[in-house]
Amino acid sequence: MKSTAHIVVVGAGAAGLAACFALQKRGRKPLLLSSGVGATGMTSGAADLLPWISGGRLEPSTEAREFLEALGVFGPAGYVATSEGVIRPAQAVGARVLNLQSHAGKRIALAHWERDDYRPRSLAVQLADSDWARTTRTRIEVIDVPGVVEPDHLRYPLAAFCRLFDDDERLRKLTQAATRLAPEMSALLLGPWLGAAKEPLPASGVSIGETLSPPDGAFGRRVERAFQDWLTHAEIEMREVYVKEIRREATRVRVEAVHPLSREASTIWADGIVVATGGLIGHGVDLWSEPGRPLEMRALLGSPAAVIGGARDGFDGSYDGGRWVFPPHYQGAPAESDQLRYAGDVRGEADKTAPGGTLLGAVESGIQAARALV
Repeated sequence: MKSTAHIVVVGAGAAGLAACFALQKRGRKPLLLSSGVGATGMTSGAADLLPWISGGRLEPSTEAREFLEALGVFGPAGYVATSEGVIRPAQAVGARVLNLQSHAGKRIALAHWERDDYRPRSLAVQLADSDWARTTRTRIEVIDVPGVVEPDHLRYPLAAFCRLFDDDERLRKLTQAATRLAPEMSALLLGPWLGAAKEPLPASGVSIGETLSPPDGAFGRRVERAFQDWLTHAEIEMREVYVKEIRREATRVRVEAVHPLSREASTIWADGIVVATGGLIGHGVDLWSEPGRPLEMRALLGSPAAVIGGARDGFDGSYDGGRWVFPPHYQGAPAESDQLRYAGDVRGEADKTAPGGTLLGAVESGIQAARALV
């Protein structure tokens, strides 16, 4: 099968979608290619441009803010809690994650739902002892919230427990229980469980929200749904394929791809390409590889063609199960040009000011790649 596109974007994570967003704003029609595997579903619920522990802060660009607004899954900046007991800043707080900013100096309740991965009493002690809580004089207490989950539910694996809160009747019981906490409590803080929807829960007089999510928590599902909703709304075509190679021929780029199930091969001709396969957590698992063959990214000119791997310090698919590779494994990565741009964590490291290493960093890199191509 043969087709043409203005610009091909490889990778449907935050960087790839941000590139599509920026290209569309500039009158281009991108074609999005993805294997469907990546770091998107592992997003925690906090959008940062630099790691919050680095001490430095960069403000997101106007276009990055516009992209987050278009997704509809991130709100204003503030402070968030982790399920390990850390309170830290975030430049944008995800839907259904509790933004602690408006509850400073008040009383916050933790539901007394004991799980192997969630210990509310020890968590309350850790959160109350944080610099933020002590500075703002915020009180954090454990409170019984009956009638919402059964004791057997607390033994469910995290993903299954999260799905309990996709049920409207359970959410209704939760909001009723939370409403009864007002006015003594300003907010009810739960673990990363509150289902796949992104709409806030309408409790009266009290806010309901989560800690940040681990990789299998609820927020990744919200982001994936938001990404799919945006792609549909923006009418951007996405094909589920593995990219095998890219070649520059005359003034165009030829992309060779194969469907992951049918193995049907396709050739796509484009004016340019954005490679966005280097997610911070996925580390470039959106790739094609053969067993026992190291992944490489070689020059677009000459032979062999560029084999699409991932982040230059990313994932080595030639080993069973993969392994972390440092120093960089993709030594032969072709240089950027007027036809090829990288986005995602191939653009920078977590301790550098270049985009990369965080969700907002990935977004900024996608926007920069799009600008460079058009």
